Amino acid sequence: MLHREVSEEELRRYLAERLPSYMVPARIATLIINQVRNISMRRWTMMYWG
Repeated sequence: MLHREVSEEELRRYLAERLPSYMVPARIATLIINQVRNISMRRWTMMYWG
């Protein structure tokens, strides 16, 4: 899977296509995505640097 920076607008559009708006408010979704991105980036860094 390719990791890249995702704008908030892209993220909102992606979620709006897949989830009813009442399920995932954009702000919460953004926080979750940022956490996931940070974790996967940390993993990648640890793999890369040992």
